[in-house]
Amino acid sequence: MRSVLSVWLCLLMVLQFCLAGVAAAEGRAQHVVRVGWFDSSFNSIDAYGRRTGYAYEYQRRIAAYTGWQYEYVEGSWGELLQMLQQGEIDLLADVSYKEDRVGTMLLSNYAMGKEDYYIFIDPAKNRIDPDNLSSLNGKRLTVFKGSMQSQILRNWVAEHGLSVDILELAASWQEADRLLKNGEVDGFVTSASYDLYVDNADPVARIGSSDYYFGINKNRPDIKEELDKAMNLILSQNLYYNRNLNQKYMSNTGCGGSCPAMSASGSMLMARFASAISTTCCHSVPRMPSTAMSRDCWPTTSAKPWAG
Repeated sequence: MRSVLSVWLCLLMVLQFCLAGVAAAEGRAQHVVRVGWFDSSFNSIDAYGRRTGYAYEYQRRIAAYTGWQYEYVEGSWGELLQMLQQGEIDLLADVSYKEDRVGTMLLSNYAMGKEDYYIFIDPAKNRIDPDNLSSLNGKRLTVFKGSMQSQILRNWVAEHGLSVDILELAASWQEADRLLKNGEVDGFVTSASYDLYVDNADPVARIGSSDYYFGINKNRPDIKEELDKAMNLILSQNLYYNRNLNQKYMSNTGCGGSCPAMSASGSMLMARFASAISTTCCHSVPRMPSTAMSRDCWPTTSAKPWAG
């Protein structure tokens, strides 16, 4: 009788050990990562109420390698960027390198894409002459606060010797669209994918471009390490992964049909682009340190790199 009892006790101990191991494995597999969700071509809800978008699909692919589960935190991109810098979320898509962000976050070693930036106008209220660069003088342009577009716009305006009123907006693209429709601003500076969501805005000038990355909570180097490993595997297995996502979520913008760009001489040149956003296949950040962003991690733009 005692021998039978001893056997059962041993079996129970083994079972308890195995269950503890399974629970630990499941805990690792279900590691929760707080992800910023901003309404855009990166994150959206389809007609059936399902999550979709460039960043959403990328993050799901990453989770296949890391076992992460995502807790989505909604807000405007500007609000979420501030939350990332304050450690309130762990991951945010569409973050470009800026010198004033050094030390406030980490960046993925690999770019998740590349985007072009344009000045959009409401054609019904157009007060900008596409053939005259100086017609921008005295006009009011809005741009997202603290964004790469804001930095590029200010440098582009200075380069061309223009005088414009720049309104930095902390709200969503819907607010910028409202300002444009109501004639409260003359133009909205953002990425080409903006044209996916509105039917009253035309791109009139391309001002630059930038690689963009996943921004990571500076206190979570463990997330960065897992993310970099996953992205390396994804891009090694499919060199054109970024480009394929770009074609799926970004290339149907109206800007893909006709996007003018202002030349250095000040005239606006009409040009047709093959796609709204040209995306890098596998551009990596040069030796990003584990605790902060490297000064050497300059974005790829149509102009020279600059400090924030």
